[in-house]
Amino acid sequence: MEEYAQLISDLKSEDDEKKRKAAAKIGETGDERLIPILIETIEKTDNHWVRNAIANALRELDAEESIPVLIKLIKKVGEKHSGSLIYALQVMDCRPVVNEIAEFLCSENFEQRELSLQIIEDMEGCLESDKKEEAIEKIRRYRETGATPETKKYLDHALKILKEDL
Repeated sequence: MEEYAQLISDLKSEDDEKKRKAAAKIGETGDERLIPILIETIEKTDNHWVRNAIANALRELDAEESIPVLIKLIKKVGEKHSGSLIYALQVMDCRPVVNEIAEFLCSENFEQRELSLQIIEDMEGCLESDKKEEAIEKIRRYRETGATPETKKYLDHALKILKEDL
């Protein structure tokens, strides 16, 4: 119980290094009781190192309840610091947020595109047709309105995956 209390204390600390180390420890130990405090902390921090450590812990814990917060943060922080947030989503059931994943796929940032495409690949054969059609439409619109040739390759691959199941 003492370690549990210490991890909570460290996550609530003003010391970003303590927060980062606590998140890493939680990911290693797999203590799911700490998911709510991880979510609370990741929402409040502006430190991308702390955010990355917490995202990795949430991934290790397969904390699907964190999906809405991770999506919100990806949109907030933009392409530069979103890689670990999208990486955390890869082990979670992202079918309900496929449209947001499709939006991230439309990024000109390599890491964001690559990780988003991997999530879509993992959904192959598992999406409801209405969600799939919405994602296809979103990707098509972006493809037609200014995607670079490199991004178009990713978009085309995602469209192929999504269309195969229709």
